Amino acid sequence: LCASAVCAAQTTAPGSVPVDPLRDEREQAPAQHQQPQQLESIVVIGEKLGRTLDETASSVAVVSGRQLDDYGDDNVYQSFKRMGNVADAGDEYGYSIRGVSVGGAEGAGTGAPVISTYLDGVALDSWASYANVLDAFDVAQAEVLRGAQSTSQGRNAMAGAVVVSTREPTDYWALRARIRAAQLGERQYALAGGGPLGAGFSFRLMGDYQRDDGYLKNVTLNDPTWGAHE
Repeated sequence: LCASAVCAAQTTAPGSVPVDPLRDEREQAPAQHQQPQQLESIVVIGEKLGRTLDETASSVAVVSGRQLDDYGDDNVYQSFKRMGNVADAGDEYGYSIRGVSVGGAEGAGTGAPVISTYLDGVALDSWASYANVLDAFDVAQAEVLRGAQSTSQGRNAMAGAVVVSTREPTDYWALRARIRAAQLGERQYALAGGGPLGAGFSFRLMGDYQRDDGYLKNVTLNDPTWGAHE
């Protein structure tokens, strides 16, 4: 018996390069003892039970804040285009779940809402949705619960519910910023951040300002910003 390097040197013909036959086995050996990487579990908050996505019984579509950033979504509603049985018509009033519109079963938008929308546990009315409070800038997770959710989300959730949560305060200092400029005078200035206060308390503040000149022009008054939003 001899060491592998010695045996390789003894059996090498003149002019050839010595090769260690056990080198590959030694390099692969540490990989066999590595621990498998654990993926972070997705916890569904819409059911209020704290169960993971694999354990929940409801039909739920979940999108994370990282995915919203990767796809370049301006708001949560734009992510509906990538969800099954959820349709988005391009505005805050135009989405539906399983064919039922958010504005009511008759589809005219004048009846009682049958899809509830929540932001950090607070129910939003149609005016709040129109104000674009569901901008994707500081969203941590958005969920769409398909089907009746009246038991956990109230009587206005007969067709489903949209549950959105923003980023939680952290025990370290963090800051996010966004500056955007586009055509038709569109501008956005957003800032979010916070950090520890001590004694186990933390805080986070977020501000988001948006404006645009709109798509309409009043030819009578010669006002190109007739349809402006702020």
